[in-house]
Amino acid sequence: MTQEILRHMNLKLKELLPYQFYEWRTKAEYPYWIGEYSEYSETPDTSEDGSGEDVMMVTGTTKGSVMDLENGKEVLQKAFPTLSGYHAVLDSGTHIIAYYDTSTMIPTDGNDINRIQVNLKIKSWKVNE
Repeated sequence: MTQEILRHMNLKLKELLPYQFYEWRTKAEYPYWIGEYSEYSETPDTSEDGSGEDVMMVTGTTKGSVMDLENGKEVLQKAFPTLSGYHAVLDSGTHIIAYYDTSTMIPTDGNDINRIQVNLKIKSWKVNE
């Protein structure tokens, strides 16, 4: 994932949810969401056609009801629809399509913390004009 794509996705996620990248650095107010990514295939800098595919993992944490997390998941599903995706053209001319892929509840050893991980797939490519 390029830094430009990461910056764009971080800004978009902050518009939707209480979100920070990699770790929560302020006083936690529940629910909150943390983002990470995995480079799924070649990056645009190394692939022949300038395309890439990454996965952004967005993990929600709450001390409240699991439904708080399901509500956040629904926000992400609407913002990044599976069929049509969320499309953006970045300053460099890179196009991205981000879409909801999967979610998984994360066990937390029976304490009062609940977690869910939502996976967003991000496809990117450059267009020569």
